[in-house]
This record gives sequence, structure tokens and C-alpha cells, in this order.
Amino acid sequence: MQQFMDSSIIIEIINQNKNYSRFKENTIITNSLNLSEVYFIILKNYDVQTADYWTSNLDFIFLEITPEIAVEAAKFNSNTKARI
Repeated sequence: MQQFMDSSIIIEIINQNKNYSRFKENTIITNSLNLSEVYFIILKNYDVQTADYWTSNLDFIFLEITPEIAVEAAKFNSNTKARI
């Protein structure tokens, strides 16, 4: 399954948060800014090798964010946080 994910969801998957385990097999649809944020957070907390590992081994599809996509991502994020 493909799912748009922002950086906070990607980080929760990397950190193996059990509340996000249902997303770990999904293809991550995101944008390059979210990837930059994820890389920065991993780099800040670990090292270059760990950041490179995760950004190379997750299944990403990158897209340009339109206003419609931004709204759908916000709705998904809101619904996900409400269930956790």
C-alpha cells in the first residue's frame, strides 16, 4: 500500500513505535523537504551512517506537493493522531 507520510510519521516508523507499526510495510509517499527533515533528525540523534541507512532502505516515492495533496496529508495526520 502507498501512503503519504510526513517526517513525524516516518520518524515514528524508524523508532519502531508500535502505534505506527501498521505503516511500516507501506511505500512512503513524501516530498524532498520531509526527507531532509528525517535525515536531519536521524543525523542529530545518531550519525551519518544511520541516516544514510534509513534514507536508503525505506521505500520512498517523491512527489511535488500541490495544495490538494497538502490538505489530504493534514487530514490523514489529524485522523492518525486522533486514533493513537
